[in-house]
Amino acid sequence: MNVDTRFPNFLVKPFLLLMAFALSIILTGLIIFQYQKNIILERSEDNLASIANLKVERIEYWLDGLERDASIISKDYYFTTLLEQWLLAGAPDNADRNNILKRLKNIEDNNKYAALSLLNLAGQTILSTNNITMNPDNDSIKEQAINVIRTEKMILGEINLGQKEKLKMSMLVPLFVESKGARQIIGVLYFSIHPEQFLFPMLDAWPVDRLSAETLLVRRDSGKALYLNEVRRKKDLSLSMSIPLNQEDIPGTNAVNGKTGFFRGVDYQNIPVISYLSQVPRMDWGMVAKVDEAEVYAPIYRRARQLIWMGGILFVAVSLATWLYIRRALVVELARLQADKQLKKSEESLRLLVSSVRDYAIIMLDVDGRISSWNKGAEYITGYTFADVIGEFFSCLYPHEEIIAGQPQKELQVARELGRFEINGWKICKNGTRFWANTVIAAINSTDNKVIGFAQVTRDISEQRQGEQLRAESEALRHASQMKSEFLASMSHELRTPLNAIIGFSEVIRDGLVGELSQQQSKYIGNIFESGQHLLSLINDVLDLSKVEAGKMILDIETFQLTSLLHDCTSMIKEKALSRNIELIEDVQADLGFMQCDGRKLKQIIYNLLSNAVKFTPRGGTIIFSACHAVRANVIMITEDNSWKTRLINEVDDVETTFDEFLEITVHDTGIGISENNLNKLFQPFTQIDSSLSRKFGGTGLGLVMVKALAHLHGGFMAVSSAEDKGACFKVWIPWRDVSVKDVSLSVNPPIQIKDENIDRNLVK
Repeated sequence: MNVDTRFPNFLVKPFLLLMAFALSIILTGLIIFQYQKNIILERSEDNLASIANLKVERIEYWLDGLERDASIISKDYYFTTLLEQWLLAGAPDNADRNNILKRLKNIEDNNKYAALSLLNLAGQTILSTNNITMNPDNDSIKEQAINVIRTEKMILGEINLGQKEKLKMSMLVPLFVESKGARQIIGVLYFSIHPEQFLFPMLDAWPVDRLSAETLLVRRDSGKALYLNEVRRKKDLSLSMSIPLNQEDIPGTNAVNGKTGFFRGVDYQNIPVISYLSQVPRMDWGMVAKVDEAEVYAPIYRRARQLIWMGGILFVAVSLATWLYIRRALVVELARLQADKQLKKSEESLRLLVSSVRDYAIIMLDVDGRISSWNKGAEYITGYTFADVIGEFFSCLYPHEEIIAGQPQKELQVARELGRFEINGWKICKNGTRFWANTVIAAINSTDNKVIGFAQVTRDISEQRQGEQLRAESEALRHASQMKSEFLASMSHELRTPLNAIIGFSEVIRDGLVGELSQQQSKYIGNIFESGQHLLSLINDVLDLSKVEAGKMILDIETFQLTSLLHDCTSMIKEKALSRNIELIEDVQADLGFMQCDGRKLKQIIYNLLSNAVKFTPRGGTIIFSACHAVRANVIMITEDNSWKTRLINEVDDVETTFDEFLEITVHDTGIGISENNLNKLFQPFTQIDSSLSRKFGGTGLGLVMVKALAHLHGGFMAVSSAEDKGACFKVWIPWRDVSVKDVSLSVNPPIQIKDENIDRNLVK
């Protein structure tokens, strides 16, 4: 598998921006650093130059002070005259000597010299304020003294090591007296000076706080640069440390060689320094004012570290933000790639689906309506293969009359203008057969909203059309049935009024209230009365059935004592059963108590069941009537043996009821029974199992229909179990609406009406 290792294009921009930002931070930091460094260097160089020049001025001023002191002493008339007399007297140890010594001692104390000595014209020390200096380096002093006597000029000596390794600096001044208008030298005054007391403190003093700053005096000595004062990093090395002049990177060697100005090099410990070189011309000294580079640049380095930290933090923050952006971009890109992958997968699935679907003919058309794509469903529905129709105008699927009328072109034009067209109509298969189809034509637009083709989806809806026709016919039948029920109800009302008159008058005549009748007349009037009663019963059944079917029958729910109500039902049929020598057995649960129901309709249910049982039970037969309190789990428990079949009119789970308890009514007879083939006819209105039975036993075929309807109206249901010549067993379950004894004792319960709407039954209290 090849893996694309190229950097993603969408990450190039943020990566370049991050690199540019980092580079800008680095360049900006470098520029600022270099700029600040140059400023600090310039300030340091200016400070060093000022300090070096100031120190040179102060040294010159100090030397000028020495010369002034020497000039004052050498021109002191009293001192030189006293000295001349003392010398002419042979320098005896007398009062003059003491006065001269006292004068020298005052000068020493006032100016803090190390010692003052008098030298004769031979360069010998004849008097000194310090006995230690009575025997100085005679050769050196003599040489200098003779030079002073010869030149009659003052000499400033170099800094050298004196007795006890102490530094000293000498100054020799000629002493003159005036004699006869001419100046005559009489001796030399030798000054011994401590440079540590006067000169070196001036060098050590530094106007700014610098740990590494120092000022050095150097002079040439045997091809080397000799350091006159102590250096900061090496103590007690005055006049002991020297550096060869060929080391040109040392500021001291360059100062000895007469260079001045700024100089960057290394010091005596090879540490990089910034220095300023100057000269003390009177003494042929070089001066170096220097400071370590590290200390000079310490603030900028400290600031640079701060900037690096700040820049690093900023870079990390920007990098983090960039990483978050890149991460988000990666997530978005991965999501996009995943979406593209999913889209391609979906497109492939859709292509396969479109290609393989058989219920829809999916056809792609070009802008002129010619077929460019044809799926398997189109082949399955129309019979045409893709090779048959490719490039053909799509009108090949339309009936000939629609092609002549230009229907395909019209549909295409509507889809072009409105974007979509839908119609139901006939389409033609390859074999010439027609099918009723739903066709949708949708325009396909480009990005600039131009129509570039069409998609046509055709679905065979012949079965749907047939279903709609069947539903329409069913609705018509339902409407006709409703009209029939309304007609029967209306006619029943119209017939019952004159029929009641006939029954009433016939009963009056039969009872002899209008006079005595003959036997023949009494027979005829009896027939009229019985026929009227039969007809009235039939009309009442028809009226009740029409109410049930129209959903207009209402239950009048009241509280009844069940034992009494059930006994009344059996009493009404018992005489009829006895007349046919049929045994009627009652098996009623003793503790049924009270229940709420429509008493008249419950009696009608029981009466119809018992009447049917009496009607179809031969003489000498048996009818068992039972009633009990049943729970929901046992409502369909009908005993079935090898010869009996059970038929449930309604399964309990199919009944919309919330009741868990029922009144179970059972009527079991030993009559003619019902064959399995005829069980389906039991509950069809105006239908009996056999027309011969209707002629033999009579009846309208509405009894069981009403039983079922009234049971359903209560929210109950029924079942039948029967076999031919084995009798029949009918069961009815009525929901148990229990009441307390306290409620019954009041006997003021208003009726509860249940309005039957065929679909919903709502209890209205």
